[in-house]
Amino acid sequence: MAIADTWDAMTGDRVYRKGMTPEKALSIIESEFDSGQWDPELVRVFVAMMRGDLEARHEVEEDMFGESPA
Repeated sequence: MAIADTWDAMTGDRVYRKGMTPEKALSIIESEFDSGQWDPELVRVFVAMMRGDLEARHEVEEDMFGESPA
C-alpha cells in the first residue's frame, strides 16, 4: 500500500502543485529501490506493472491518434 500511496502522491494533482509525469515518478521510485523504504520485490513488481500499463496506453494512443500525444 505504501508504494501505491507514494505513486498517488507523486502523480496526482494537488491544489499547490501539478502531479509529475508517470515516467518521472517511476524513475524516482526506482532510484529509491535500495533505500529500505519498501520491499524490493514489491517495487520490482510495481514498476514492471506500471511500465507495462504505460506501454499499453501509448500503443492505444498511437492506434487512435496516429501518434502518442505529448
